[in-house]
Amino acid sequence: MINITYTSSDGNVYALTASMAMRLKTAKFHSFSWESEVSERTIGERVDRWKKKAAEYDVTVQFRGTLAKRREKLNAFHASIERDMVYNAPGRLTWGESYISCFIRSSNTYPSDDHENITYNDLEIYCPSPMWIREQKITIDPVEIVSGETDINYNPSYGYPYSYPPDSGFATIRVDHYVPCDFRAVLYGPSAGMNVQIGNVHMIVVHTIPINGYMVVDTRDFIPADKHCYIVSDGVETNCFNDRDPASQLLTKIDPGTHLVRYARETRLELTIFRERSEPVWES
Repeated sequence: MINITYTSSDGNVYALTASMAMRLKTAKFHSFSWESEVSERTIGERVDRWKKKAAEYDVTVQFRGTLAKRREKLNAFHASIERDMVYNAPGRLTWGESYISCFIRSSNTYPSDDHENITYNDLEIYCPSPMWIREQKITIDPVEIVSGETDINYNPSYGYPYSYPPDSGFATIRVDHYVPCDFRAVLYGPSAGMNVQIGNVHMIVVHTIPINGYMVVDTRDFIPADKHCYIVSDGVETNCFNDRDPASQLLTKIDPGTHLVRYARETRLELTIFRERSEPVWES
């Protein structure tokens, strides 16, 4: 069975398939549409581009148990979703390994006509960004070059091995998707800065990373401007976006497929690839 949860912005997790006390009854998450922007022609139209509006899902959640238990669960759940609205902080709906940020903007609660121990809750889920995300995490550890060494095997988190010559500073990754992807790169110190090339993306930021710190580059366009490139050291964040090299492609998405990763390999590099699609990945 697919694990479906709602996590509110204050960190409360509500399981929607794991328990009969609170269980998803109806939902249609595997539905989507695109809209065309067109120019009129003498005969027909020319499609200029395709766009997506915010996603909306109508779902029904079933609460089962004694009246006291149902009241307790409903009150806690509704407090969480209203808090999300008041603070304008989205929650997260998760389907298996896919997730989407959302608000629950309307609710209607009513008793079952057939079972006295069941209450139904109709919800309207609003997703400003209509894309579901499935993350691919990759860690590239530093290497210590040993004289006469010719090959190092590395097993990435997505499950298959590759090898590379250690004196080249190269590693190989595969972006397992069908369109370019946003990503987050974290380079740990100590380092004179970030000089990392991943396929078509070359990130150059001239800002020293201390031994106990790390630098983050995040390409997603909806995050705050001061979160696109920053350093964390002793718990303090410092925006270093203006320290980027003008020639670097700091906010460019990574193409799908196999890529060489070029950097000094003196410290650890962590990558999170955000693979977006219009519906959750079908899982068994």
